[in-house]
Amino acid sequence: MASIQNFEFYLDAPGDSFPVVVSFDDVQGGRGFSLSDGEIFALQWDDTNRLLRIINFTNMGNSGAKMGSILGICAVYDDNVRCWVDRITDQSPNAVNLNLAVGNWVFGKTYDQAVSVPGYQKPYIGYVNDSVQVHIESYSPPPEPMSVTLDQDYVTKYLGDTLTVNATIVSSAPVTDYEWNINNQIDVLSKDQNQATLKFNVLGTFQIEYTATNQIGQTASASCTVVVVNPPAKVLDLSLFTKTKDGTEVPIAPSITLNQYDIDPANIPLLFRNTGESTWVGENFSVDVGSMVFQDSSTLCVDSLPRTPNSDYQLTGVITPFDPSRAYTITLKATVLDDQGKSDTKFFQIHWTAQSGPDIKLSLVGRPNVNLKLPNRMKRNARYRGPRESEKYLSDHQEEIFEIRQNWRDIASLTQLQEQTIHSWFAGQHEGTSTIVTSSATKTLQTTPDKARYALLPKDSEGTIDYAVVSLNGTSIPLATPLQSNFSAGASITVGDPVSTEVPITITPQNVLADDGFIIDGDAIVLGRHVLQEGTLSVTYTATGPIQADSVYGLDELKLQLRELDERLGELERRYASYENAYK
Repeated sequence: MASIQNFEFYLDAPGDSFPVVVSFDDVQGGRGFSLSDGEIFALQWDDTNRLLRIINFTNMGNSGAKMGSILGICAVYDDNVRCWVDRITDQSPNAVNLNLAVGNWVFGKTYDQAVSVPGYQKPYIGYVNDSVQVHIESYSPPPEPMSVTLDQDYVTKYLGDTLTVNATIVSSAPVTDYEWNINNQIDVLSKDQNQATLKFNVLGTFQIEYTATNQIGQTASASCTVVVVNPPAKVLDLSLFTKTKDGTEVPIAPSITLNQYDIDPANIPLLFRNTGESTWVGENFSVDVGSMVFQDSSTLCVDSLPRTPNSDYQLTGVITPFDPSRAYTITLKATVLDDQGKSDTKFFQIHWTAQSGPDIKLSLVGRPNVNLKLPNRMKRNARYRGPRESEKYLSDHQEEIFEIRQNWRDIASLTQLQEQTIHSWFAGQHEGTSTIVTSSATKTLQTTPDKARYALLPKDSEGTIDYAVVSLNGTSIPLATPLQSNFSAGASITVGDPVSTEVPITITPQNVLADDGFIIDGDAIVLGRHVLQEGTLSVTYTATGPIQADSVYGLDELKLQLRELDERLGELERRYASYENAYK
């Protein structure tokens, strides 16, 4: 339970403290206080009834004058709660204007401010021995502290975004005032005591502050930080779909064979779909390769209709002239431009495989007289048939069937080659074939007496030396004769001077050393020990080894590289624009 620490007396006494502070122990002990002008007051405290009596004890400066100009009295507790006079219960007949002592109107004012209140008239208790008794209001615990929180603390927003900030106020008294402190570069869409809705059209870091005040004078504040940055680049993408006769969507990613679906070659729905995040603002669709036209009999469609994400640009493709017994490969080219200035180009393929059936008649073409013997008539299976059967000729009918089968094999082989070639155009070829190549060269090396082996081909080369002409310091060195009788295959010898570094060489029947010549050891030559000396070695040689063919980049890879370059250029342009805006 809180207890009284002291009393504060606010008096119209210019030469004294404002207020005069008297400890509660002095008040309980009946001790009073004095002023600089000679006034002395006695105090009596009734703790049960919370009554305080102030008695004019004497006025040593002027005993015949009125005194006791009380403007306010309060009891101060140890939790800083102040209890003021709420009524006057008794006063002398000589009292004047003592109602001024009721209430806390004087709290927080200086002496000059208090006596300057409009209508102020100086109060008095009376003469010597006159008194006044006041009642001190009951103690009430202090109110809970006021607090304010915002639902945002630190947030990052993109340029052009909006943000709603909500304020939560905890207060024991009604809120009487609030204030949003918002940078003038931020657009305020709405604001009230509980929330503010803002829009950010300028890049930067902004501080948003909120302050609230309640009825008892408590104040609380909160703030949040908003960082406004440029939005990331939106993804630009497109896909192509078609539909079967029953309306089922089929993706063309990136090719489709119409024979596998119930799709009319004379009415092929083409749905170019925006599968990215940006909005198309320009479209260019064309038949790049093949016998197809759009619904208006053209092979090119250029438009600038906006297409938002997940929306379609619909066309109809017609294969013309169409013959089901023929194979068709049609390449469509699609180029779109979005609202960011980025463009994307993709290729799609539509295939039709040649069909055969009762309504399709197969006939031989280019034979002037099918009743005559074919010019390439020959005996067949003579090696495996008996003497009499080997003399027989195949009939015309059997020969024609054989030719038809061969033609169909050729057609299938060429069709497969065609598809592989078209695929390589788009995907590229990264498994180059190797070719065995024979080349010749001349190398000049510096020799030392302690080194016998000299490599002529690169370390990672898979080639070998076939032939070599060697000279040391202008003197020709012969190719050594193998000394097979002196060594066995797989043995190991060393070459070089006995005092120098020795070089081990594995002996085979083809590379046994002779003292005065050289031998060829794979990709190097090895000099005999009598030849070793310091000087200049000249070697003209012929080597054979594989060379790997270079990879071939396809259209898809080149398109991807161009797309990455386009994105980089777009980013540089956006940065350049931001630099220009900074100086406007």
